[in-house]
Amino acid sequence: MKVESVPLESLKPYDNNAKRHTPEQIEAVGNSIREFGFRNPIIAWHNEDGVAEIVAGHARAAAAKAIGMEEVPVVFADDLTDAQRRALTLVDNQTTVMTGWDEDMLAYELDVLAQDFDMSDFGFECDLSDCMAEDDEPSASLADRFGVPPFSVLDARKGEWGERKRAWLALGIRSELGRGGGSSIAGAAVPGGSPLPLNRARG
Repeated sequence: MKVESVPLESLKPYDNNAKRHTPEQIEAVGNSIREFGFRNPIIAWHNEDGVAEIVAGHARAAAAKAIGMEEVPVVFADDLTDAQRRALTLVDNQTTVMTGWDEDMLAYELDVLAQDFDMSDFGFECDLSDCMAEDDEPSASLADRFGVPPFSVLDARKGEWGERKRAWLALGIRSELGRGGGSSIAGAAVPGGSPLPLNRARG
């Protein structure tokens, strides 16, 4: 697979792209590119007029333009058939929304990362209405739409998440200490944190 640096202005969005991208998503993707670099190349192909047309990565292209990038990494898929390219555009989007979160692990990771990042910059906070597509039926279950509740309820500092953090602390898991290593409970690794007192480990 060859990754090429391509002028952003030379890329044409696919006219029949069925995926919707909100301004909030584009902003979050742009913040991600600023913070971590452009780590996921755009997929494109050269159409019958020789123009580089996006197959997958419309949001990344829009975000790159919004933050003033002039060139972006691109992988060309000129070996695919027309049907394969069109299907890949749909599949690339569909396969990213087919799963949910391990809520406990997500809350733990958000709590740890809160020391270094404002995760809302990357889309980890929104109103329920903003998390839903415009044509979502209001009566539909949030669990049915998302698999898990949307990000707005995944606040590691409030409600049940606060109780879970207290439970982690009771087990000796300390998100604010030792992120580079782990302690152990009866020989089992504990992510982050300080060693657990022996009397607590037995209890």
